[in-house]
Amino acid sequence: MPAIYQTTQEQPPHSLLADVLRDAALAEDQDVPNHRIISIEHPCIIRSLENGLKSMGGEPRMKHILEHQVGDSLQNPQKPKPEPELGVSLRPNDPLAARLTSTGVDTRNVLLKITLPKRTGRKRKRGSDLPWEESTTASVTTSITAPELLKRLKDNEDKYVLETVSLVQETHRFRNLPDFQTKAGDLPIFQELTAHVLQPSYSKLKEFTVDATPGLPTMTSFPGPPSFAAAMQAYRYEYQQASGVRFSRDEDGNIHATNLQAPARKLMKAVAPDCDEVPQGPPAELKVQNPWGTFLPRIIDELRKLLEVRPLVTRRVAVNHITQCSDTLFREATQWVGYNFSAGPFRDTLIKYGVDPRKDPKYRIYQTLMFQLDKRAARAAGEKNEKWNRSYRVTVDYEQPLNNSHLFDGQHISANGKTWQICDITDPLIKQLFDTEELPSVCDVHSYGWYYGGTICRARIIMREKIEKLFEGKPIPDEVYAMVASLPVNIDDWTYEKTVGFFADKPGGKEAASLTAEARSLTKAGHKQYLQLKYGRDSKAGKEVDGEPEAPIAEDAIQGDLDEALEEDEPEAADSE
Repeated sequence: MPAIYQTTQEQPPHSLLADVLRDAALAEDQDVPNHRIISIEHPCIIRSLENGLKSMGGEPRMKHILEHQVGDSLQNPQKPKPEPELGVSLRPNDPLAARLTSTGVDTRNVLLKITLPKRTGRKRKRGSDLPWEESTTASVTTSITAPELLKRLKDNEDKYVLETVSLVQETHRFRNLPDFQTKAGDLPIFQELTAHVLQPSYSKLKEFTVDATPGLPTMTSFPGPPSFAAAMQAYRYEYQQASGVRFSRDEDGNIHATNLQAPARKLMKAVAPDCDEVPQGPPAELKVQNPWGTFLPRIIDELRKLLEVRPLVTRRVAVNHITQCSDTLFREATQWVGYNFSAGPFRDTLIKYGVDPRKDPKYRIYQTLMFQLDKRAARAAGEKNEKWNRSYRVTVDYEQPLNNSHLFDGQHISANGKTWQICDITDPLIKQLFDTEELPSVCDVHSYGWYYGGTICRARIIMREKIEKLFEGKPIPDEVYAMVASLPVNIDDWTYEKTVGFFADKPGGKEAASLTAEARSLTKAGHKQYLQLKYGRDSKAGKEVDGEPEAPIAEDAIQGDLDEALEEDEPEAADSE
């Protein structure tokens, strides 16, 4: 038990400490001889010294590292000396195997020689006076592990001899990854090299021959690259158990891992656009997460009020109408108030529970138009425009909502989203296209919804071109887009030929012809898709559907629409003299 000393003025504390150190038993001093000893950390277990030296290049390479020191290349930049390196081969008997290059580092390790009494191999029961008996399981070992060495030192506390050999100032380590090697032992050319060139015999070398006949059918081998591995250093895999993971056993004894810190999974997933019924309410097992505090209930309540006024909203519309609402909170709150479709015309919208927009054409104004635009177009607009933001990365609270960023008026553009709802498009030309009375009788749940394909295609092309022009800062040619908007709603094979080249000879006709060509093709495909949806994929227009025949589309009606859409006033004749 250590003594407790009380300091006084007559005997200062430092004198007491000196007395304690004087009486204590200090370790024995050891003289370290100055020998040239280098440590090599071989990546393999050395059982044969001969094979170990052979794997590192033999005596010449050992002589190289003894004649040079680590850091010689930095001492004289004008005449640098070679840095000592070793190359170890994991396959010493294969001269074509790639070698691992060593890295020399400066160290200050002490090499010790510990001599223990030699084991006789005889044994007896510990603590007894029985005579020693020869062990039948005794074996000769050439190496010893660290725990075994410590045990022997404890067993022979006063019988071992410790001697300091030298100070190890250099260590060569192999930390690089071994490279791959092409297996070429069965190739004729490598068999010739191994049998004649790699043998230290001149007579064998003279027998080396190569068949250089062009076009040999057996020449199916190709040389590999100098190296296969892309990384030289191995990745440090330091595995640690996650602090939030807990393990438990079930009734059958199986172990289950539970992550207590994992975020709650979203229970409400997107439904297919052709599903029979839409969700009527949130999942029963849905629970409010405590980490959100009072923020999540407030966002849920405001979203419900918004959906009462507008049953279908996009993320941007909701964030613009709710203060202090981040995208993370919005995604968490959506499963409480509504659902969404995975595809179709109402994609990327939050839909109020119980509302099915596929059953009533009044919901057509909430359909979405999405545009995949190049980011370079946004950067070309200059600093006045924002950069594209991925919605799942934006976590900034919106203190002052951007109430107009979800609107498109054809004159201004915001880069915080790529999806617009039809009711938020106030551009006069595009709005006029959607204010049409020509609506299909069935909803195309996969593509165009409650509009004909011609309406959607023309509006998409015009809006896409306007967005690109706004980002690039170029003037918007409304007269060209008006030509695109004048195309018929439905185009079949007959009307397709009538509209080809109609705008080529008018102002802006080249750009209009290019856009109308795209619009004609998409409108024709959309019209064909609508006919297949309405009358069946294998039926034609006018065939009986559900027991009642339906009249086909009259050609004179299409001709009348086409003439009305493409007609122009005849110029007045010049007065004759």
